[in-house]
Amino acid sequence: ERSYREKTPVALLLISIEKVESIDDSYENGDGAADESLRAIGEVLSSLVTRPGDMLARIDEALFAAVLPNTTVEGVDHLVREVDRVLVAEPIDLGACCISVSVAYGRAVMVPQQSSGSDNLFSQAYMELDEKA
Repeated sequence: ERSYREKTPVALLLISIEKVESIDDSYENGDGAADESLRAIGEVLSSLVTRPGDMLARIDEALFAAVLPNTTVEGVDHLVREVDRVLVAEPIDLGACCISVSVAYGRAVMVPQQSSGSDNLFSQAYMELDEKA
């Protein structure tokens, strides 16, 4: 609503963590490693989504969504580069083990006067995510 009222863009970035189910199978501590990994990944993502009004949520087992008010395509691409730099480029230390993460992204930016609403924003982001799967 705020973006519509102020006529500013709002972006949605879907971040899909790939092959989470294989984490439990790959590490000695097994059970719970995937959950612990996703918590650690969520903390890393939270450290990158920090502007006032930005929101990060885990919306499925291995899918996070960042809602980014007043953000252009360039701003979303900047966040993708940051996630790649911080999360993908280096293994995540879980104490007992380290994990490497691969991700897929779905991006969408809506300018309120040009779009039909949040459903369209989610549809666009999911479509891009599905195209890369």
